[in-house]
Amino acid sequence: MPIPAPPQGCGRHATNCPKAALRSRGSGGSGAQRGPQSDLLSVEASSVIHFAAMTRATLERRLTDIGVQLRGLRRDLAVANEQLDHFADEANDARIRSLVSETPIAEREHRVAARHFEAMERHRNEVMADIGRLELQQDELLDRLNETIA
Repeated sequence: MPIPAPPQGCGRHATNCPKAALRSRGSGGSGAQRGPQSDLLSVEASSVIHFAAMTRATLERRLTDIGVQLRGLRRDLAVANEQLDHFADEANDARIRSLVSETPIAEREHRVAARHFEAMERHRNEVMADIGRLELQQDELLDRLNETIA
């Protein structure tokens, strides 16, 4: 069963949409005087405009989403940097205690503190890599948006 076309004045099809262009011409009138070749070119041109507008809106939405993600990751990075500083101080203190006391308990505390520091460092590096990846995507999307606008 074919899907019926939306009515002329609906918000679904803009004036630059090929379906709206075909409906506005109708079966007679100026469309019949121009010939089938010009109708085809007009539909192709209007579909390019419609596609470009859709692409621009999609690009803008994706840029907005990436901006939100970047803000969140930068907050996470600030927290990770603070925690990394704390764990670095704690690991350094545990290392010094381990060297001074030379007991198995102090050595174990040092290893635990060093593992916490390394885990937080890996997390911070992952967050930084995610930020770099998103910034690259943002740059690519901005380039594509500039191409769409031009």
